[in-house]
Amino acid sequence: MSAEGLDWTSSALAPYADLTHANPDAAAYDEVVGADGVRPAQQVISAAVEGLGLSGLLAARAEARRLVIEDGVHYGGTLHPRRWTLDPIPVVIDSQDWARLEAGLTQRLVVLNALLADLYGEQRLLHSGVLPAELVLGHEGFLHQAHGIEVFGNHHLSLVGTDLARGADGNWVALSDRTAAPSGAGYAMVNRRITSRVMADLHRATRLRRLRSFFTAVRNSLLAAAPPGTEHPRGALLWSGSASETAYEQGFLATLLGYSLVEADDLTISDATLWIRDGERRSRVDVLLRRVDSAFCDPLEWRSDSQLGVAGMLEASRQGRLTIANRLGSGVLENAGLNAYLPAISRALLGEDLQLACAPTWWCGDPVQRSHVLAHLDQLVVKPIHRQRQVPSRPGWMLSAAERDDLVRRIEANPAAWVGQDPVLASTTPLVTGTGLVPRRMLLRTFGAASGDGYTMMPGGLARVAGETDPWQISSGTGAASKDVWVLDSEESVPHTLTLPTPQERTLWVEGSDPKPPPPRVADNLFWYGRYGERVDSTARLLAQALDLSEDYGNRAGSTGHQVLQLVRDAVSTLTALPPDVEGPAASSRQLLRRAATDPQLVGSLAHDIRGLVRAAHEVPDILSSGVWPLLSRLEHAMDTPGDDLELDEITGATMGLAGFNTESMVRDPGWGFIDAGVRVERATNALWLLAEVFDTDVPMSVEDQAGEAVMAICESLITHHRRTSAGVAPQRPLHSAMALLVLDPSNPRSVSFQVRQLAADLVLVQDEQLAGQAEALLTTLGSHSGTLLTEGRSQIVAVLRELERDIRGLSQQITRQHFTRPAPRVFRQTSWLTPATPRLRP
Repeated sequence: MSAEGLDWTSSALAPYADLTHANPDAAAYDEVVGADGVRPAQQVISAAVEGLGLSGLLAARAEARRLVIEDGVHYGGTLHPRRWTLDPIPVVIDSQDWARLEAGLTQRLVVLNALLADLYGEQRLLHSGVLPAELVLGHEGFLHQAHGIEVFGNHHLSLVGTDLARGADGNWVALSDRTAAPSGAGYAMVNRRITSRVMADLHRATRLRRLRSFFTAVRNSLLAAAPPGTEHPRGALLWSGSASETAYEQGFLATLLGYSLVEADDLTISDATLWIRDGERRSRVDVLLRRVDSAFCDPLEWRSDSQLGVAGMLEASRQGRLTIANRLGSGVLENAGLNAYLPAISRALLGEDLQLACAPTWWCGDPVQRSHVLAHLDQLVVKPIHRQRQVPSRPGWMLSAAERDDLVRRIEANPAAWVGQDPVLASTTPLVTGTGLVPRRMLLRTFGAASGDGYTMMPGGLARVAGETDPWQISSGTGAASKDVWVLDSEESVPHTLTLPTPQERTLWVEGSDPKPPPPRVADNLFWYGRYGERVDSTARLLAQALDLSEDYGNRAGSTGHQVLQLVRDAVSTLTALPPDVEGPAASSRQLLRRAATDPQLVGSLAHDIRGLVRAAHEVPDILSSGVWPLLSRLEHAMDTPGDDLELDEITGATMGLAGFNTESMVRDPGWGFIDAGVRVERATNALWLLAEVFDTDVPMSVEDQAGEAVMAICESLITHHRRTSAGVAPQRPLHSAMALLVLDPSNPRSVSFQVRQLAADLVLVQDEQLAGQAEALLTTLGSHSGTLLTEGRSQIVAVLRELERDIRGLSQQITRQHFTRPAPRVFRQTSWLTPATPRLRP
């Protein structure tokens, strides 16, 4: 089948526009169509695309976007989130092509691991002159304080990412490596999960290499690197929090590995050992997978202003009591200048030529190489050797005369800081757009996990495609779209099987039946996740009742219903600080209530509480069920819906779903205890506050009766109230009936009594017997007020309600002081003996 015969390629794959000025005659390799038509491995994709047509492709793209939004997949952190972009058409690599690439990648990672071991060990390559000392010692990623630290299992690089492009000749070329804290493996798994749903028929019909076993290999690699003699190694993933640009992926990766997400505030060093603060106790960490740059990990050794690391972490590693993956200082291998010497390094360390080609590179620190770069500046991509400086690569042919002169001056002023690299005309892959398929340049990031003496490669990886305007900037940070990568499984390959737990892991599961409380930061966010979830639910029900009353009685001033509306609206005003203004027409009342729902600047508004809920969830993604993210997405979407109609039923449906996940999908451990404690505190205080607000005004009995029904509806107890009233077992006065059902009834899951009893049980679960005893005492106090609540007048009852609310809020504050107190920001001052002025070669 020829390219010209494919209707779906009419606007995309024939003919290609040349996207480079470096070599106008070059023709890019296309992943799908070759000179003889559709490539054999791409026939399955070609047939699927033809069957879908443009309308089907656009529907697939829309479905992928919907699933990305539902699952909350984003890049950029919670401060500046950007939705992850996934194209529905996967990149397909046949088994033979992958086998060659896998072998070359495995060798490359073995070379890099040996290189890192040498640089922080004997430094033979520097002494022999294979590597210029200035290239290594002048790089900001080389941390001389980490020199001489032993790495167990020789896994200096436990997880590595490599960026590749397929050149015009169809061969893969390595562009750079990510060795400090490589990101993207989690996003690759996310892409597979979504693509397998969007292209379900195609996915089922295609024999693919699966990704899950790779993460098992990562976990096994980390366990194997644990300090010797560790009976039950415990791992954790160090992140910088939800504001990190790859926060979503870090949480997802922690979930895949079964690791806890930890921040510096959760950790402490004692006796050269890293511990997680578990309430008043501690849990030892043996293996730390870090997603924080080395220089920020130990403020005592490097960045004294860092709040992301723990003082003494390097010493714990040096003492052999902590394995850090990747080892501190591994970022030196991200030095762009190393590509110029990697072939010689491979021969020196392994006695082998590289199987996978590097992009031809010239380091300007060498006079001969610098002359080549300056003479061919208009044909090279010029980049700094320091990736963290945020200086972009600069295609020489795209520079103006002034920019070119400036770059030459900068190179001549500090030549060792720059390299020139031959541009690689990356292959193209079809991208779905509104008008059809278009070819876009593609980069592939692959991932390897240390395994024995070699590496286990993820089959495929993360594909990213260039934007419309700049084919030379392909980065998730600049908004590049991504693709799933399918590696076809050969007929001869052995199917991957489930890895059974080791005896050590089975023992861990048994001993894990008595888990410790989470660190204060985690406990705090879990508690507020529970509180905000309940707060969103109760506020939505309050607003729904106010809207119903406004519709029925907004234009009937003086009626009983209008007086009830005023009571409920006053409660809304107190909650959000909005003016009451119930005398206006129903339309203006709806607008005011809509603002109480959708204005995130109003403390107490629905939108404000949803933000708080989502923010708390993003701080503990490794703990929550994956099912909560679509529900949180629904809540956010409900606040973005234009028009006057509020989707309050959608909101309460989502909050009930969240409650279901909390109740039915979480183990009853201390973490769950803090979530449920938050729910109970919020539901109890909200019920007491609402009852006091509504019944604080002296109104006729008919208004009190209807107001009581409104409160019962808000608190999800109206049906029970009607049944008991009909059976004659409820108090006659509406006020007393509300007290009986919503405050005192221990069988009503919405009553204050029920919440306090459950709160006491939660506090036992989080191993706080003292506060659990105070909750039990509060339950006794509540019972002692039953006579007043069931017989006395309005003012006495409201006084009791407010007293009970203060007591529960006071107990909540004690929970905060006892369990959520975090250490103050740390300040360290380095002295000259800690940081020598210049790094030196090992003698």
